[in-house]
Amino acid sequence: MWALVLSFLLLGIFVVVRAQSGYYANIQQAVEEKDKLRTVFSAMQDIETSERGYLLTGNKLYLQPYNNAVPLISRDLRFLAPAMERSPGDQKEFATLRVLVTEKLALTGATIKLRDAGNTDAALSLVAADSGKMMMDRIRA
Repeated sequence: MWALVLSFLLLGIFVVVRAQSGYYANIQQAVEEKDKLRTVFSAMQDIETSERGYLLTGNKLYLQPYNNAVPLISRDLRFLAPAMERSPGDQKEFATLRVLVTEKLALTGATIKLRDAGNTDAALSLVAADSGKMMMDRIRA
């Protein structure tokens, strides 16, 4: 009799521990996803700062954060894609985020190319048009 009770008790403990392991794995995954999103947002801010410094000074040292951030953003967005596809609401928001990030990177690349070509006024005009600011405001939202 005691052996049967002990067997059920051990089985119950096993089931609870296994369920908690899955629960903790889900929590860990959610924390990793949130961390990757924070990294993307931080890297986007680095890109803005880098662009601004380079446009104002023409010193290519200001492009270091930009050059570091672009591959980081790409990597983290690839990491996040499968997780975001599991939820229709997240999927839509993530798709919007990807579009905005892609557009902002293209705009930043264009301003840098203009500055590289010596066309600082055109680069500053692109920034003054505020489309990059609007993109970043939407990314932050």
